[in-house]
Amino acid sequence: MKGRDYDALARDVNLKKITSSKRNKKILRRLRDDDLDILCIGEGHTIGYSEFIVRGGNCKGGDDLGWLGFYIGKCGMLEELHIVDMPGDEAQIDEFLRGLNRNRSLQVLSIEIDLGDTITERLVDFFRHNMRLSQLYLQYFEIGYESAHKLALTLRETCIKTLEFRENEFSKEAFAEIVSAASTQSQIESLAIGSNNVGQFGCTTLGTLLGSRACHLKDLDLRFNRIDDESLRILAAGLTNNATLEKLSLTSNLSITGEGLRSLTPFLQSESCSLKVLFFYNNHIGDAGAAAFAHGLAKNKSLMQLWFDPSNCGITSTGWQSFVTLLCDTSSVNNTYLSNHTLELIGESCDKGPPTDHVHDHVRSLLRMRKFASSREAAMSKIFQSHPDLDMEPLFVWGLRVLPLVFTWFEKVRSYRVLCGSVLELELRRRELSAVYQFVRGMPLLVVEGFTKGITSFVTQSPCRRCGRKRKFIDA
Repeated sequence: MKGRDYDALARDVNLKKITSSKRNKKILRRLRDDDLDILCIGEGHTIGYSEFIVRGGNCKGGDDLGWLGFYIGKCGMLEELHIVDMPGDEAQIDEFLRGLNRNRSLQVLSIEIDLGDTITERLVDFFRHNMRLSQLYLQYFEIGYESAHKLALTLRETCIKTLEFRENEFSKEAFAEIVSAASTQSQIESLAIGSNNVGQFGCTTLGTLLGSRACHLKDLDLRFNRIDDESLRILAAGLTNNATLEKLSLTSNLSITGEGLRSLTPFLQSESCSLKVLFFYNNHIGDAGAAAFAHGLAKNKSLMQLWFDPSNCGITSTGWQSFVTLLCDTSSVNNTYLSNHTLELIGESCDKGPPTDHVHDHVRSLLRMRKFASSREAAMSKIFQSHPDLDMEPLFVWGLRVLPLVFTWFEKVRSYRVLCGSVLELELRRRELSAVYQFVRGMPLLVVEGFTKGITSFVTQSPCRRCGRKRKFIDA
């Protein structure tokens, strides 16, 4: 059915007569004058948003939604639109959506009310022609296979980078269709599926797609999905071959235990792992979970931030000690060097709140080294602080070649002295001489031989002051 001709009516329209409230009139005027960038349709959304009120009969006696859609379609400045409420009048909703289809400025569209399974068809022109749209949020929808299939086809023609589904009801087939489209479309980088109870079937689908070469996702949010150890194991099996994911959230999946976390080890230790941020809030980690994380991250070179609440995660001094060993294994210089120097954050910011105990405080002090330095510098600082006297014996196989390397190493430590606490130059010099002394004491014959060769070379090449001939060194 053909709608109203708003273009013709707008030539001499009086905004006061076409709206049901002063607030709505003001918003329409700002849209008409290209003076509005964020708009919320509904009440009580977010402080600071302009709210277009449609509840409590405010649309009665006026064509608020029809004109709202018209001016949204015309506005070239509107960047965000949040729809949290709509009246029950289908005719007004149709007029609104018809106007919305003409918009080409929106970058963020959030629909937090079920507008029916035909919403994709009703906004096909908007999705197809708005090349600025980068974020789409859908909440409280009942999505069957047909709707999911149509949405998947639509996504192929958009520039959407972030796709979020919150508290929706998916059929298994619909979920598979949506995830497949989201993970294989090269432009989609972020997928959030929160509070959708994906279960083992959903994790199987996600794991299969995340492990395929066609996957381009960089950010995956699976909070509030009742994922348990078995579901996580299935998901982790697919993640092992993933090389694109940089951020993962498993927040508020309360059934995950330390056993489930151990299934992430192959993924975290794989050469292809590019994960940089992992969120694990509102879960009971415990000492077993801390040990599982520490084991998985022992050889990881990508993860920089592991977020959770230190005061509400069940980790005791035993668990924090696992992280201490992960960050700085003091059993030998080599093990200290091979410790994890990539992590910058475990729990929360080192400056947020008091530590839970002295071991947690030690973890924080180790993380601060990485915060202000590179991984290489952090490794050198940990070695210097953890080993007052370097054990030179493992380096004896290098012979005299090791001494220049030792001197070079201490010179670099001097340049990073801010990382080494309040160590004075005298202490640096003492440790340097201690290292040389260990070498001389451990391999005296090699040192004497090297010294003798140096004298021989010097004497052989030194010319006589009287005749100018080069001297020849004669052994006694």
